[in-house]
Amino acid sequence: MAKRSPEKHLTISYILAELISAVLSPVTSIILIIGLVIYKFNFPAAKFLLIITPFVASIIIFMIVKVGILRDADLDLTKLKMRQNLGITAMFGFIFTYILALIFLPQANEMFSKAGIIIIIMSLVTSKWKISIHSISYTSFCLTCIGLFGPMFALTLLLLPVLYWSRLKLKKHTLSQLLAGSAICLIILI
Repeated sequence: MAKRSPEKHLTISYILAELISAVLSPVTSIILIIGLVIYKFNFPAAKFLLIITPFVASIIIFMIVKVGILRDADLDLTKLKMRQNLGITAMFGFIFTYILALIFLPQANEMFSKAGIIIIIMSLVTSKWKISIHSISYTSFCLTCIGLFGPMFALTLLLLPVLYWSRLKLKKHTLSQLLAGSAICLIILI
């Protein structure tokens, strides 16, 4: 979790907001999406994980360097410049992942194409405006569940307002930044 500023009170609602934000984080959503896709399409897990390694590794290396070593960013990438750098890094990592997917997993081309479009739009928007990556990733998870397993999984969307509340409570985003993140996914994935 991000370091608390001294003026913040440790209220139950603030701690709950941090917990929700951590549980519904982009990392959690991406791991769940990967697991669902492997399960639903019966992809060989090792092959799928190898294909997504360039994308995932580029983000992990970026976060280790920026947050862990240089310490010029926080885990939420609060500074717009850090988000821009992450967006560029993610796009380059995804290009290699997409090429590997076309070669080794052509049946997943549509899924990887849509993920690539989301990454590109997120990167372009976040270069000028701090769109919510939490909102993008959790909405992607919800829509993946619905697309793979049917409308019953629309219940996952019930946690979206809870995620919005947590990000607003933590003062990480405005409501328009949260809604825009979800809107990108709705437009591309539906």
